Amino acid sequence: MTSDYKYDLEKALDLCLKKEDKYHSKIYPRTNENLGCLFSNFDVKDKDVLTVLGSSDQVFTARYLGAKKVDSFDINKLTIYYYYLRIWLMKYLSMEYPTNDFFNYGDVDIWKFIYYLDVNSEEEKNAKEFWLNYIKLTNGLPKHYLFYGMGIQNENVFHNDLDKVVDGDLDFHNVSVFDELDIKDKYDFIILSNILEYSTSKEDYYMLSENLKRLLKDDGLCVCSYMMNSNLSSVHNEEKYIMNRLGFKVIEYYENYADNLGVKREVGYAYKRK
Repeated sequence: MTSDYKYDLEKALDLCLKKEDKYHSKIYPRTNENLGCLFSNFDVKDKDVLTVLGSSDQVFTARYLGAKKVDSFDINKLTIYYYYLRIWLMKYLSMEYPTNDFFNYGDVDIWKFIYYLDVNSEEEKNAKEFWLNYIKLTNGLPKHYLFYGMGIQNENVFHNDLDKVVDGDLDFHNVSVFDELDIKDKYDFIILSNILEYSTSKEDYYMLSENLKRLLKDDGLCVCSYMMNSNLSSVHNEEKYIMNRLGFKVIEYYENYADNLGVKREVGYAYKRK
């Protein structure tokens, strides 16, 4: 990501007026997935991973588990600014997540904290200017204009071994998986979270399948997550049928434990080329 922050800042401020567009919308502050359970079904150690950015938890989890390279994408451009905010909080304040108030850190003046950060890359410089201006211009406004609800409370996910997750370059692509992805590398894993639940047409699946055929290595997996809305079961079934017709088989993932009836709940699934 190399771009001027000013346009993105303007769009972030528009969210205070409940105005959003395709490339600028609210940010998920932390995952609403059980990533520990999901990632226990496959091994990313020493592998190349492309993941949705979102809350950044997927990126950090893949790094923590030893992925060789982690690149990211997201249709929401604001996620890359949040990624750097989380990096700074972990690196200098040993905090895995922002506080519930996001910019209230007790004795730490978050604006001054960011102001005195020594950053080198153009990406971080843009992020620094973005947050300095956003905090200044929205002082006192509710943070729900920029963020969704807090998601799953998974404190100490990385067991205070934060060096594993803050180090490493991030190649970010501001794109949708339903558009042609102009990415040159190939990956062992592509992590989509629950993006496919937002598909609006069968053409979306066709474009996704073409992207996966081009970006996945021969034995690569495209990993998807289930969210809590059970009403989407018919949507998932149709999706899997279409992807099967497009040349992909499905692999189901389940929780590590069963409920009182002995049933293990599905937490996700993966697509692999036939």
